[in-house]
Amino acid sequence: MSFLIRHWQRLLLSLASLLFALLHALGVWQIGALDRLDAMVYDTQLRAAMPGTLDERIVIVDVDEKSLSELGRWPWSRNKMANLTDTLFDQYHIALLGFDVVFAEADSSSGLKQLQALAQHALSQDAGFLSHLAQLTPVLDYDAMFAKSLADRPVVLGYYFSSEQPGRTNGVLPAPVMAVSDVFKRNVPQRDWRGYGANIAPLAQAAPLAGFFNSRTDPDGVVRTLPLVVRYDGQFYESLALAMFRRLIGMPQVMPGETLGLERGAQVAEVQSVVLKWPDKSFTIPLDSSGGLLVPFRGHGGPQGGSFTYFSASDVLSGRVAASQLSGKIVLLGTTAPGIVDLRATPVNATYPGIEVQANALASLLDRRFLVKPVHAKGYEALLIILVGLALAFSLPLLRAPVAVVLSLGVLAALAGLNGWLFQVHGVVLSLAPVWLMAATIFILNVGYGYLLASRSRRELIALFGTANRGTVDKYMGDCVMAFWGAPIVSPMHAQLAVKAAIEMADALSRINQAYKTGEFSHIHFDIGLGIGLNTGQMYVGDMGSNIRRSYTVIGDAVNIGSRLEGLCKVYGVSMVVSESTRILASNYVWQELDLVRVKGKQQVIAIFTPLAAVGQLEAKKAHELVIWDSFLTAYREQAHDEATELIAQLIQIDAAKLLYQMYAQRVDVQRQQPKIPDWDGVTNFETK
Repeated sequence: MSFLIRHWQRLLLSLASLLFALLHALGVWQIGALDRLDAMVYDTQLRAAMPGTLDERIVIVDVDEKSLSELGRWPWSRNKMANLTDTLFDQYHIALLGFDVVFAEADSSSGLKQLQALAQHALSQDAGFLSHLAQLTPVLDYDAMFAKSLADRPVVLGYYFSSEQPGRTNGVLPAPVMAVSDVFKRNVPQRDWRGYGANIAPLAQAAPLAGFFNSRTDPDGVVRTLPLVVRYDGQFYESLALAMFRRLIGMPQVMPGETLGLERGAQVAEVQSVVLKWPDKSFTIPLDSSGGLLVPFRGHGGPQGGSFTYFSASDVLSGRVAASQLSGKIVLLGTTAPGIVDLRATPVNATYPGIEVQANALASLLDRRFLVKPVHAKGYEALLIILVGLALAFSLPLLRAPVAVVLSLGVLAALAGLNGWLFQVHGVVLSLAPVWLMAATIFILNVGYGYLLASRSRRELIALFGTANRGTVDKYMGDCVMAFWGAPIVSPMHAQLAVKAAIEMADALSRINQAYKTGEFSHIHFDIGLGIGLNTGQMYVGDMGSNIRRSYTVIGDAVNIGSRLEGLCKVYGVSMVVSESTRILASNYVWQELDLVRVKGKQQVIAIFTPLAAVGQLEAKKAHELVIWDSFLTAYREQAHDEATELIAQLIQIDAAKLLYQMYAQRVDVQRQQPKIPDWDGVTNFETK
């Protein structure tokens, strides 16, 4: 009880962290940052687990830039595709061919359609023409030629589903592998695809086995999952990788595996696995909640990635590839040519060939090596959060800081190690971010609580040095006050606060002068003047001096420049001179540029300014005056004497008492009497402080 009384605040903060992590793990309240962190952890583990070895079973015939250069732009005519297909099977004796492309439109490149139109109309009575056309039709019907090359061969065509509105359909879908009634015992709604782009009928009839090649892109734009089965119009269809795998292993029946959600009366059921079933055996493929396969990428991808051998399609057609390199291989035909964009962002490469995503999925099926997120992962993650959270919440308040650090780092390392071991050795994917971030948060909160208790002396220091605008008074030197902002407490608004303090000081002094004019000292005819210099830059701050005498102060070149600027106030007849570095950071004020100067002891050119009003509060008359002034400065620095004289005269007419305008009028008069100075930079040099 005494422990609870002493440390109830720490415990409350720790338990709040535990609660947030638990709600996220159970899916009650999704925290986007934790999802992104989990994705980063998953990607790191995936890259570490890549074997980086060549899979000799699968090769990729690539429509690459070389092929386009030698054989013409894509899409190629179907007679070329027929020739390529025949070459792969007859010359190279491949085992299986899968197309990562779709043939959604008829090929009219041969001109057969135009000839047939002539036969039906203009030349319908020309027996010679009709006879020649009948002889040419088998040669010019490229689609029929391609269909003939596909027929009775181990071929899997590709197609895609679309979620765009309205749902457009094109081509002929293959036979579905499952019906909704096979999966659900009652009508449970599930997200549908709205359209598709499939192959034309002659090709679909010649090669009835086909699979979609859609990938699933996560919210961060990265492809980590390849859908294995998707639902369209009340039926389930298989992916290209699954169709090729089934063709290789004897076309087993596809059955639904475990379905999550029905027993709880959920409105959306999740197919957790599919089962490939033979009469005497079965094989289960685990899926994620979207019906997808987590892709275990083998390498960094591409022809030089070392995971799969790439052959240029033009090399295959020309016979430049040795027969032994393709004999008995599983072939995927696709494209990596830059002009035919089929690249994906993946955890292992930001520009990964889409066809190699399919190859990795097929290799995973062949190896029966899967990355699995168990059905009961949420329960495990929730239990781990509770155990770790309670252990840290009740132990850290009792430990000294070094021991607490060691314990917390040990827990974080153990959690990361356990998660990595399960991933690397068993292919089990579990969420690490909620429990890991919770443990880190509990540690930080406990350390931070102790820091707050220990920071009382720091707050006392601030109270000692602080003012109404968070500045620190450094020292008093006669009638001079030196102050600085940004220490001992860092403030991103230090420049704005310094300008605000300076303006308030000037306003306060104006009220004092007015009081003297109307009060008992009205017979004394003078005003108390004020000069303030502000500069922003890096400087050293802290206790300076020796053991005999120390002082909390600032030193540095930026400090000296500020002092020089203060001395310029009386020269330009203003109460405040500010450097450009301060003006940039205090953009909430309207500024009047005074000059470009080199102060004593410095070679750098400094643009100096004085504030006129807060942004949005400058009077229209003053705004017009400022426009004229800016035009004058431009003419003055360009030595356009006539224009400068005219503009400064306008300004003096507006405010004849302003010393700034009188000073520049004298400068222009002097300039007019002298020839123009070549390469004059418009800078005023000051040799006194």
